[in-house]
Amino acid sequence: MIIFNKKFKATFTLASILISISMILSGSSFAKESIGEVYESKLMRVVETVEQGNLDQALPMVDALLNEYPKSRIGALIKADILSAMAGDLTNFGDGIQDKLIRTNFSHELNLRATWRNESNLPRKDEMIPASILDMGQDKYVFVGEASTGRFFIFGNNNGVPYLVKDYYMTIGTAGFGKQVEGDNKTPIGLYSVTREIDGKTLPDLYGSGAFPVDYPNKVDRWRKRTGYGIWLHGTPSDTYSRAPLASQGCFVLSNDDYDEVATFLRQVEKPRVLLLEKVKWFSQEEHKKQRQEYLKVMQEWVAGWESLDIDRYLSFYDRDNLNFGKLDFTPWSKRKKAINQRKKFIQLSLGLQSMYIYPGEKDMFAVDFKQNYLSDNYKGISDKTIYWKKSSEGQWKIIYEGDRA
Repeated sequence: MIIFNKKFKATFTLASILISISMILSGSSFAKESIGEVYESKLMRVVETVEQGNLDQALPMVDALLNEYPKSRIGALIKADILSAMAGDLTNFGDGIQDKLIRTNFSHELNLRATWRNESNLPRKDEMIPASILDMGQDKYVFVGEASTGRFFIFGNNNGVPYLVKDYYMTIGTAGFGKQVEGDNKTPIGLYSVTREIDGKTLPDLYGSGAFPVDYPNKVDRWRKRTGYGIWLHGTPSDTYSRAPLASQGCFVLSNDDYDEVATFLRQVEKPRVLLLEKVKWFSQEEHKKQRQEYLKVMQEWVAGWESLDIDRYLSFYDRDNLNFGKLDFTPWSKRKKAINQRKKFIQLSLGLQSMYIYPGEKDMFAVDFKQNYLSDNYKGISDKTIYWKKSSEGQWKIIYEGDRA
């Protein structure tokens, strides 16, 4: 909250999280500023100027912002409050907004934008590796939405290790995140794939420039009995620059400027992965390398068990109660595996890792996409597979899904 005194000086309780915009996240974005980044920089420069008590300077700055971005609703609200404060009719920044919901959204958006642009809240450049992305494999880009902070990230691939390319302000559902049932107006948490692109010209104005639907509910969601449909990444209506932080029916939303830029990255990936999570946990390169090795060790032990021809050892890696998310009966499946195994003289496996992710919103679960090259004395074959691992109550990693990409 900004409090104006009689001399129009201001104190801002967000001062501890605002920094000079000249920093512009010097360590977190490795590409030229996008239109959305320029907009956010100029918006927060206005707020910083008000915070410093320079209302006469802030007024032409907000006018310039609105001249360049006339659909900026938050810019218009800031201007109204500046004028009211200069006339002596306003004490607290935001009090000029009569509608309680709009006032709440106003404060929420400023807090989210200011917090992300505060250098002290961010790790160093070499420690901005998201823990959830263990290995990008063949994925050129991976897309991450951080629901709790309203931020959307694009990560590039450096020999499997992610690096931050761009980040954007993002809107989520009116009821927040953690979708469970149809109509709860929450954005889901999970690992998803983009299924297609829809041209904005074929959609209602609500969706702006266009949309990229994701595969909610996926196999994990259905296992958890979550319902609903129509979760999309999309743009904003034509009459506004960006929406409030909590404003969709569960979709994750960008300004049209940001959407258009993100779309150029999405089109470069055959099956784009999107991680929607509550909060990004950042790792250094050393921490990320150590964690990746720990999860790869689980895969290596499974391969060794299969190649050993010790069927009990091999079967011990599978969850008897939840195999293929509870859709596969372990008893007849294991009998078939034993019968096949008895006819083998040797088994050799080589795995070509394609990607590996910790599954958001689930305790101790990760997914691995890989190309399996199988060779035995009576069969050989190459197949694309996905395995989902989940740690049991006894602390052992168990396979709960093996098959086509989930």
